[in-house]
Amino acid sequence: MAEQNKKKYVVDFPALIAEWDWEKNEKMSLYPDWVSHGSAQKVWWKCKKCGYEWKTSPNNRTNINGIKNGCPCCANNSRRLSLEVCGRIIILFSHISGKAVSL
Repeated sequence: MAEQNKKKYVVDFPALIAEWDWEKNEKMSLYPDWVSHGSAQKVWWKCKKCGYEWKTSPNNRTNINGIKNGCPCCANNSRRLSLEVCGRIIILFSHISGKAVSL
């Protein structure tokens, strides 16, 4: 029971530690073992996939079970890619069926 009530910090989330911008946060005297995962304090993150850097709170990135929000740049790229694929499928289906298809 005591374990459930234990306050969790950014350091307790490996996916967050992987994207913690050590250089920028250290300049602000912020460390992952001092910042609660539910904190509204904005800190710097650096995407391990694309290198994009952004500032947001740990609270915006986590819930009690783990990660809820990742890199905004990668998320936008995923949406763009999904729209491109959807558009290609519509064109292909329209060509095969001989009927115009729209969303």
